[in-house]
Amino acid sequence: MLRVLGTLAREPLVHFVALGALVFGVTWRAEAPDVRVTDAAVTTLERDLVARLGRALTPEERASVEAQALDDEALYREALALGLDRDDPVIRRRLIEKARLLLTPPPRAPSESPPSGRLTSFEHVYVRSGEPASSRVPGLLAALHAGVTPSTLGDPFAHGQRLMARSDPQLVHQLGAQFTEGLAALPMGVWSGPITSTYGVHLVRVLARVGAPVANRDVATEDARSEYRAAEAAALTELRERHGVRR
Repeated sequence: MLRVLGTLAREPLVHFVALGALVFGVTWRAEAPDVRVTDAAVTTLERDLVARLGRALTPEERASVEAQALDDEALYREALALGLDRDDPVIRRRLIEKARLLLTPPPRAPSESPPSGRLTSFEHVYVRSGEPASSRVPGLLAALHAGVTPSTLGDPFAHGQRLMARSDPQLVHQLGAQFTEGLAALPMGVWSGPITSTYGVHLVRVLARVGAPVANRDVATEDARSEYRAAEAAALTELRERHGVRR
């Protein structure tokens, strides 16, 4: 037996087959690495289902959500492998919207003196545009009224879930005039809405109001819009230069 094994070990064909098997194994592992689905991904799916059902999940439902998270990740990886993310106008528009959201100028620094006029503090649950927002809102509002923690509901928002001591001009340039006007009409201390911003819809609980609206609201609004447009234009110019975008 040892003599036969020694003879085989000296055969070039055996070396070729062994090398081929090794290369194939390395390539297969490189193309199909382990992909871990995070707890955050599962939690997001559970949160959406809780909002739709308006109650806690059963163990069977939680197991189903975890299986869905694994299936979603596998389908996502397969879509990327097939190149389905390229040349799709819907996906392109969605990525542009998300990138533009990140360009939004930051709120006024705490060290700066606040502008005169009304200051509003509130927390909100955000539902992004492009989703079936109208179908999600009733379940989210019911969950909030039932005492579900706001941070477990809705979609992530760039400015955070609590916005404290925001003036009307700040709100206009961060969330839009329609949101600012809707916020002013909401009662204190209860979850209300939805009201619409430039990003989507929001369920809001007003925490505090101080002062009164600015005297010349049109001027303040236009100043805020001009400030926003200038900041956005500068950011877009920097992005064009960074990525070498030319006509």
